[in-house]
Amino acid sequence: MTITYNLHSREGASLLLTLPEPTRIPIPAVREAVEKFAKRAAQHREASAALRAADSAVDRARAEIDAEAADAAEDGGTVPAKKLVKKLRAAQDALEEARIEFDARDTALRKAHTRVVETIRHHAPAWRAEVMGLADAAILRVTSARETLRKAGVELDESISTLGLLDRLTDGARMRGRSVPMTDGIPALLPLDVSAAYVGEALDRIGIAIGEAMETLDVQRGAERSTPDVVVPVAGEDQADEPPASEPAALGDMTIGADDE
Repeated sequence: MTITYNLHSREGASLLLTLPEPTRIPIPAVREAVEKFAKRAAQHREASAALRAADSAVDRARAEIDAEAADAAEDGGTVPAKKLVKKLRAAQDALEEARIEFDARDTALRKAHTRVVETIRHHAPAWRAEVMGLADAAILRVTSARETLRKAGVELDESISTLGLLDRLTDGARMRGRSVPMTDGIPALLPLDVSAAYVGEALDRIGIAIGEAMETLDVQRGAERSTPDVVVPVAGEDQADEPPASEPAALGDMTIGADDE
């Protein structure tokens, strides 16, 4: 199970996060940082929706004011300008409040995202050690499942072939691609379909997957013993001027999957 966020800040920056569910993160500090980000993401989503709604409310208020003023003028009566201005200002005030709320939530979200990255980097060795052990155990379980599948495949092949044997000695075995049932006096197993071949293909692919995973772990263990390259930060390297957006960027969807979500 994983949890994925693909959010967009007011400046247009993408805040992408795809991690195991917090309950499956073994490092407390990382788990807490991810949980905090999840809360900030929910607040950001609510603030973004409220800002869009407030912006639409201003447009509706303008349209209603124009229509009401036009009706009053058409009837020759007094145009209630003060009342209409008050109505418009109320909608505009609500929009400004929503904008302030959104900006604050946006800042908090970006800080929470940065905190997740920093926390993962700091606790990477401990998390790596935990995950290596989990991966070893998972490979053993997949290997065991492959053996279970192999035995089941043998039983399936034998059962289907026995049915073919019985058919050819009695009413005739109906084979795919043959219009006439096959009947003879030979008591031999006769496969009636290609199910065994598909099981064999699945076994081969699982075997390849196990090999890939074991090779990856070998590489990871070698990487752990190697000395990492020294990275020298360059001043201003990660800084970029971003023009402010005139309207709030739409919030991306959160997906929980196995990929679920």
